Amino acid sequence: MLLTICLLGLPAFLDVAREKQATARAAALERAVKTYYTQEGRWPRHLADVAPLLAEGKEGVTSPWGTPYQYIVVRDEKAKVIPYVPYIWTEREVDGVIHVYGKKPPKS
Repeated sequence: MLLTICLLGLPAFLDVAREKQATARAAALERAVKTYYTQEGRWPRHLADVAPLLAEGKEGVTSPWGTPYQYIVVRDEKAKVIPYVPYIWTEREVDGVIHVYGKKPPKS
């Protein structure tokens, strides 16, 4: 019986772990994108450009579910130092609800 309880709880545990990993990868990608900007003086065209800056390398630009992270740089009219903000996120649908991991740009 204990084994059954453990096996039933395993998928939920793995799901929470993947969600945390997805959020952590998005944060690592944001740091890498900002580092790239500082070093190169321009924003990367693709997230693959920052893979060498990630501890996970190329694997770090893919979500735990195997989908690539989305990336866009948006102009921020209120910013005083760097007038652009990078947004990096991935999405996953669970029971008809879209879950976002990372930072998605605000709707205009």
